[in-house]
Amino acid sequence: AENDPRRAARGYRVALRLAPTDPGLWQRLAEAALAIETNDWSERQAAQQEATAAAINAYLSATDIGERARMLALIGRSLEARSAWRPAIRAERASLALVDDPALRARLEQLVAEHGFRIIDHQVSSDARNPRICIRFSAPLARDGVELADYLELDVAGLAIEPEAEQLCLDGVEHGERYRIRVRAGLPAND
Repeated sequence: AENDPRRAARGYRVALRLAPTDPGLWQRLAEAALAIETNDWSERQAAQQEATAAAINAYLSATDIGERARMLALIGRSLEARSAWRPAIRAERASLALVDDPALRARLEQLVAEHGFRIIDHQVSSDARNPRICIRFSAPLARDGVELADYLELDVAGLAIEPEAEQLCLDGVEHGERYRIRVRAGLPAND
């Protein structure tokens, strides 16, 4: 009530000693820890870690699907605060799998657009003896059982597609030529 998240967090910790399986108390502790604002890096890290741990305990104590979905979304928010983008995306997707929430869906779409698996760069090695074009991704590409070439549309036939850890390279390009390359939606990351 006094808008003091540090004091609230202390109170929730005391209450949890008396009722350690109450998901509501764990949820409020997570929210209070997320609300702590400080310029002290170690205090901020400790609060963010406490928020994640409390949100996980809230999820583990939850008794119904709606409650579990809310706690998974809270886990996602706590992981976002820690810049743990991939686990945050997974937690929010898991929440939406339980209960569809349009606000969370919009938040997740924005999170994926900013921090999810995506193209982050391309490189043209035009000065090399055998020029090539490489498209770099934000995470390692799936390799087993996936034909990555199926996810590329090229305006020229006959180019060799060489998958590497976090990039797809096109060999066989020629100096001075223009190429149009389209990466199709659904290209899978390794995870």
